[in-house]
Amino acid sequence: MSLFVASNRGPLSFRFQGDTLESVRGGGGLASGILGALRGREACWVSSATSDADTVAVGKGLWTLPGIDLHPVAISSEVYDSAYNRISNETLWFLFHGIFDAAYLPVFDGNFSRHLEAYYHYNDAFAREIADKASSGDTVMVNDYHLLLVPKMLKELRADLQVTFFLHTPFPYPNEFLTLPGAFARAILESLHLADLVGFHAEKWLANFQSCLKHSGIKQHPNCVVAPLPTDADALRVNSRTVTVANEQQEIVGQFGTRQLIVRVDRMELSKNIVRGFLAVDELITQHPDLKEQFIHLALCYPSRESLASYRRYAKEVVELAARINTAHGTSGWNPIELQSKDNYSRSLAALRLADTILINPVRDGLNLVAQEGVLLNERTANIVLSSEAGIAEHIGDLVDVVNPFDVSQTASTLYSSLTKGDKNALSHKRLLSAITQTTPSQWLDTVTGNGN
Repeated sequence: MSLFVASNRGPLSFRFQGDTLESVRGGGGLASGILGALRGREACWVSSATSDADTVAVGKGLWTLPGIDLHPVAISSEVYDSAYNRISNETLWFLFHGIFDAAYLPVFDGNFSRHLEAYYHYNDAFAREIADKASSGDTVMVNDYHLLLVPKMLKELRADLQVTFFLHTPFPYPNEFLTLPGAFARAILESLHLADLVGFHAEKWLANFQSCLKHSGIKQHPNCVVAPLPTDADALRVNSRTVTVANEQQEIVGQFGTRQLIVRVDRMELSKNIVRGFLAVDELITQHPDLKEQFIHLALCYPSRESLASYRRYAKEVVELAARINTAHGTSGWNPIELQSKDNYSRSLAALRLADTILINPVRDGLNLVAQEGVLLNERTANIVLSSEAGIAEHIGDLVDVVNPFDVSQTASTLYSSLTKGDKNALSHKRLLSAITQTTPSQWLDTVTGNGN
């Protein structure tokens, strides 16, 4: 029996460097996390091939990885733009993370219907690719909000397959989810209900799913699991022990000296709540001016979805707010916020190592891998200030400082306590390490594919 993994992004993509075709390991926590879980196993991975470089690589037979049989799904750029950008990212991502401005969005009109047709086509293409390649009795693990309709489509084509679905984002509350056009909302629920197993990172997302089923008159799903995806600790530590990371660490120390570091590592993403995080730093200094020059908020916020106007506007707002706060509170030799937006994985690892406080305050998050990475890497038993709406808060909330992501004053007060509490609690750090390493990626994969004990 074979294992098939289906996701929008796979573990490999391609780009042109001049006239040269260059392979790139798949970005994002989903692809890297599942790739780690597959270490030492054989699997088939079905993902989209949409760029010109991807298409050329497929034609040249370069779409390969050791131990993994890669199956690219060819999607036209028009269909992909509608399915990925307009439905998955501009609609479902915003809805699932609770970040719509309801006075203006969403709008379900003729344009939305046209994009939605492409989303159905996109999901159908995945279902047909899997149905064509899988053997009787194979297990198929479908991932995330891009492919919500695949379970039903696949079951209709191949009832002999074991189909599981794992949602890496939150599942929205019923009053949010049911704002979708009725037929689309029901299609999603009916599709997931036909999966043999449905998995979530947190109990609250599972509860929301079951509540939406109940509100829609659909029976509760009998086989759901809560299984937070663990970071591959061994791989992360290997990645952090490179010369490049050591150089970045030395550079950070040289730049900021002995000042305490409040570190955040995020994509420039609306749901990450960067603006309120900066406002908390602003209030922290306003309330406690004696902290001037005593700390640096090192904000590593990397570009994300720059093709979407809403993301470009948000990035501009983040940059402008950091500049205003630095102008208001900075001195000749110090600015409170050091915002860096050039994607630099090695610097992220170095910063997490050196952090005295790690700020993670998303509006809503399916899990949040930075919380795990920070605990695994940190050399200073950093305090973690964590949003109550991050899925991982359900699993480690009693060991960290939990805040309401909308409460800027509470966040500022919690940052103050973190900066001034003195000796860190090494015992709590050990308990955190134990909590996030009690399950391996391989064990997680067994659970979410129905093979766990």
